[in-house]
Amino acid sequence: MKIEKFIELSDHVEIELSNEDIRLFFLNDEDYEDKAAILLNNLNSIAKFLKAVPGKIIKELTEQQKEVISDFFKEQAERFKNGS
Repeated sequence: MKIEKFIELSDHVEIELSNEDIRLFFLNDEDYEDKAAILLNNLNSIAKFLKAVPGKIIKELTEQQKEVISDFFKEQAERFKNGS
């Protein structure tokens, strides 16, 4: 016989999610929540974070770092623009 019992824990746990964890979540057929809403919520958090980074900090990056970051954002912008 099995029973379910709710146990409240007071520990704070922090976990690191890998790219693979996130990819698998979105590929999973289980319907936890509206996955598009989850995507938009997280993109909004990323946008807030990026907008809050002072230009002074960005200027501290090397030209190579800025180029890699810029190329990454261009690639992602194309993915979302084309829906792929």
